[in-house]
Amino acid sequence: MNPGPDSRPANGFFIMSFSFKKSFDFIFFREAVPAIRLARLRPLESEDLPSQPAELQTAAIPPALFTTSVESGPALLMGIVRALKKQLSVSLLLAMIYALCILSGPLLVYSLVDFVRDAASGKALLSQGLWAGLLLCLTTAATGLLQHHYFFNCLKLVQIIVSAMNIRIYRQGLLLTRKAKMNRQTGDVVNLLGTDSDILSFFQFEMVEFIIRVFMIISASAMLIYLLGWAGVIGLGTLMLIAPLAHRIAKRYRIYDDEIMAHRDSRVSLMSSILSGIRIVKYFAWEKEMLSEVDQIRVKEIAARRKLFNIMGGSTLIYFGGSLLIGVVSFVSALLMGQTLDAPTLFSALAIFGILDSSIGILSEIVSIIVSGRVSADRIAAFLRDPVFAEKIITESKGATGFVAKGASFQFEDGDEPVLKDLNLSIRAGESVAVIGSVGSGKTALLLSLLGEVPQVNGEFCWTDGSNQPSFGYVPQEALIMNGTLRENIELGINVDPSRLERAIAVSALEHDIRLLSGGLEAEIGEQGINLSGGQKQRVNLARAACREADILLLDDPVSAVDFHTENAVMDNLIFGLWEKKTRIVVTHRLHHLDRFDRVLFLHRGTVVGDGHYKELLETNAAFRIFLQRSERSDHELETKPVVTAEGGKTKLDESVRLTDDETRQVGSVQFTVYKNYAKAWLGEKPYRMAIVLLIMSAFAIGIPVLQQWWIAYWSDHKAHLDLTMLQAVLIWSGLGLLAVISALFFQRMWLLRAQSAGRVIHDSSISALLKSPLNYFDRTPIGRILNRFSRDMDSVEREIAQNLERTIGPILHTLAAVLIIVVNVPLLIVVIAPALIAYYALQRLYRSASRDAQRLASIARSPRFAFFKESLQASALIRAHGQTEVFVKKYEVLLSNYLKRFYGSILFNRWFSSRIPMLGGAITFGLISTILWLSQSGKITAGIAGLTLVYALRLCDHLNNAIRSFTVVESNMIGVERLSELRHLPAEVEPSVNVFKDEQWPREGEIRFENVSVRYASHLPLVLKDCDFTLKARQKIGIIGRTGAGKSTLFQVLYRFIPPTSGRVWIDGVDASTIPLERLRRSLAIIPQDPVLFQGTLRSNIDRFRVYSDDSLWTALRRAHLEEWVRSLPGGLETELKESGSNFSQGQRQQVCLARALLLNTKIIVLDEATASVDVVTDALIQQTLRDECKDKTVLIIAHRLETLSLCDRVIEMRDGQPHFIR
Repeated sequence: MNPGPDSRPANGFFIMSFSFKKSFDFIFFREAVPAIRLARLRPLESEDLPSQPAELQTAAIPPALFTTSVESGPALLMGIVRALKKQLSVSLLLAMIYALCILSGPLLVYSLVDFVRDAASGKALLSQGLWAGLLLCLTTAATGLLQHHYFFNCLKLVQIIVSAMNIRIYRQGLLLTRKAKMNRQTGDVVNLLGTDSDILSFFQFEMVEFIIRVFMIISASAMLIYLLGWAGVIGLGTLMLIAPLAHRIAKRYRIYDDEIMAHRDSRVSLMSSILSGIRIVKYFAWEKEMLSEVDQIRVKEIAARRKLFNIMGGSTLIYFGGSLLIGVVSFVSALLMGQTLDAPTLFSALAIFGILDSSIGILSEIVSIIVSGRVSADRIAAFLRDPVFAEKIITESKGATGFVAKGASFQFEDGDEPVLKDLNLSIRAGESVAVIGSVGSGKTALLLSLLGEVPQVNGEFCWTDGSNQPSFGYVPQEALIMNGTLRENIELGINVDPSRLERAIAVSALEHDIRLLSGGLEAEIGEQGINLSGGQKQRVNLARAACREADILLLDDPVSAVDFHTENAVMDNLIFGLWEKKTRIVVTHRLHHLDRFDRVLFLHRGTVVGDGHYKELLETNAAFRIFLQRSERSDHELETKPVVTAEGGKTKLDESVRLTDDETRQVGSVQFTVYKNYAKAWLGEKPYRMAIVLLIMSAFAIGIPVLQQWWIAYWSDHKAHLDLTMLQAVLIWSGLGLLAVISALFFQRMWLLRAQSAGRVIHDSSISALLKSPLNYFDRTPIGRILNRFSRDMDSVEREIAQNLERTIGPILHTLAAVLIIVVNVPLLIVVIAPALIAYYALQRLYRSASRDAQRLASIARSPRFAFFKESLQASALIRAHGQTEVFVKKYEVLLSNYLKRFYGSILFNRWFSSRIPMLGGAITFGLISTILWLSQSGKITAGIAGLTLVYALRLCDHLNNAIRSFTVVESNMIGVERLSELRHLPAEVEPSVNVFKDEQWPREGEIRFENVSVRYASHLPLVLKDCDFTLKARQKIGIIGRTGAGKSTLFQVLYRFIPPTSGRVWIDGVDASTIPLERLRRSLAIIPQDPVLFQGTLRSNIDRFRVYSDDSLWTALRRAHLEEWVRSLPGGLETELKESGSNFSQGQRQQVCLARALLLNTKIIVLDEATASVDVVTDALIQQTLRDECKDKTVLIIAHRLETLSLCDRVIEMRDGQPHFIR
């Protein structure tokens, strides 16, 4: 049915109403209203925040941003400008109109002051002044709206740029070559992802602002010339003196900013190493020494920041002094040329100077941000230029494939010689190949070469199926586990058919373990698999490979950490079961099953010295026979019984599925205690003296500019009665201006330096409390979350609070000064000001609640990005091997979008508030101007006082706006203080209440007694150790075996007091271990852990971290660990550089370094937790000999799965269901 004629107007009216509503909502950012209203009732959650517009989604990022040139930082920046030129043009247009509105201010001020002068003599009507006042107020309101739409548009561009740079950096990190990765510290890359991409994204914003400010300076200069003629030209000529100094300052700023970033990278990288190796730090009681290392870097970082503050002070002096110099030269020149400076001219000129003052003054900040953006762009571009591997494309499995190598050699990019030399091999499709050899012989390098991770330098190599890249199933030597559910760790980015997943779990011998895990496949696995044993980690990796359809399986020592029974099960059901028809290249140090492989490759120093079936090599290869003879197992075998867990021992699903704690989030206003603690840190050791200095500096910084403006008004009204020439009056005004500049300089410097001191106190107390916290805190807290606090949050505390706090205090004091001047000169104006202040207060309360919540949510959402990125970097080889780069990039995009949604909510709330302030400000200004005009016409106010009051009335709204906005930013920054304060209040490890232990020689013997010890990890969990009561005699070698979950490692945790016993005691040489200070206890023990943890630095620093021992002692320890010959062959010897995590050493070599570190301590008790799992059997035998010969006077506790490792033991304990059973 067609609509009737009468319906058309209504329909048209509806469309117009709808269109008007949309426009109104757009202009005043009403999209934020529902969330702001909700924030009054309860804290906002992520789902309460406004949705991101489609153009801000990661899928909508302009493709050009992913292909911009990275030849240099400027090339990257220009590429971004070209990719976003349309959006930047809109921002520039809005900014230009906003600038024109500001520039109209002096013209309207001239009209108003001229009206005041004429009204006093009865030459002007009130209506004329009111029209000018109304126009000024409307211009003020329009200026504010335009400014915030311009800001909003620019901040949306910031989000787009952050998204693009984050995705590029993340993808680049996944594809970095080994050499590029080793040359990049983790902290460096984390800072690129977090801080640098943020700084770079603001470059475009600040470039638009720079253009606008230059336009305003030029326009204001033209207005000044129009007002003062040649005097204005002469005054502006002084700018030529400023330009060279400004250029020099910008150059120095870049140098010092770069220096700060370098030190910050080093600090965050060291923090990353400490957190990754926190178990070693705790085992060896290195907390104080690690704090000292961090502090050494902090001292350099703070010194560089202080240099930067000096440059900022020089910048302030030049820019503010420059605007004063323009005014002085202009006024003096005008007077010398015989011009008359009447009130309209003076106050109009002052308004123009105000524009020049703010524009030139803010240029220092803009230039510093632009320079910082250039520095960040250089750093990001350099990273994006690093060499990368080509992305692997997943191909459909063809069933199996082999390969042929003819004279092929493979060499790492940073290697001096090939790691594999003259490789001549022909592996048929479906063959099973075992690869054996001593530590450093090239076994892992062979697998990495097949994966394409090690470049081929000569010879020929090809896959037998003719493909460029077959599909791989890869199990690395260091089992990869990421924070997530067990299912997510097994599937790792692919959808697995349930039946296939079930089969993979069965053949990997994980069924029993999954039944024990509360939550089963949905149980959360902590970072680095903290709640899994070494054997469980390996079997999760095997199950992951079993879920994939692979042409070739590359397994790097996949059963080194499992017991004998589990090894047999994996071999039978998986390697020679499910994968029977697949090509399998298996590196192994476990030799029990060599005869089952089709071929055995025996490597020595990168060369294949044996190739054939096991029996064939036994008969024909003497070196192989000798290798086996050295590693023969002992005649007896130690049987372990399966652990049977009673049903009552299982935990409920909802009690322990989660391992990682959710990040804490405060609600409501930032607590007063946070401000109190910050103020305490800010005021320093002599708070009262500093408070007095602060009050004096504040009084000078605010009072002198007020006095300067008052002098103009006073002189204008009383010049007839003052015995001063106009030139003298201007010179007095100039002197007061110089004092104002000096006061502002000292005021700024004081705030920056004290804020830096506060940042240092907060950092030092936070890291000190962190390292004193119990080990289980680190098990429950992702490393990325902690790093976020010491990188982004710390940057917020040191850099942003330092600047924004000063910007908050200044406008607040200026607001008080403006109110004081207005009320003192025109008391009637209190009627206008009081309601306005109440309205401001109510509006900012609404805004701050929502803004706080959005900022807190954004801070929390930032941590998972860092944690996921760090884990992805560690897993990059596996991700590439499985062709899952894009899968992980998509995962990262989800985390990034979650963060940016919260950031968008924050900027939207800010714009909602900011768009209303100009409306309120315009109304207030009109009320103030109307009152002033009425009083001036009635002769109740002089022209000078009217002009002064008018200038401050116009500035009042600006100061209020700036104060509220800056305070909101400070409150957001205080969330960083709040989050760091959470670390400061972490509970510390329990120390004896009274330290009465004074025996310097303890322990003398090394006897250990567990007296009825029972342990549980949490009050709701079952006992892990149950009434353990046994004695280990001094100097005995004790082997500890048992199935996963039986309590082997828990014994060590109790010994080191990482876990307090629920009941019972541990005695060492007759002393209750709970009465010994932790540092003393742990330094009396030495451990060689299952996961060899090394730190970035030299080989010497990893053995003797704090240079306590002589070179002779170090070489003795290396000889005992069978590393002396190898270390002496290194070009750097003891000073050989280790990359992060020791990545330039093999797993076995790292383990031997850990052994040398433990032997060097010469303690009476040594603990080995699967310490030889990653070394070959010959090296293992040598280490056992070392323990037998060199540790005769020591008690040695050994957890092991290799039977040959236990051959030296005097006694063997089997842990069954949390209880010890001596089986020898």
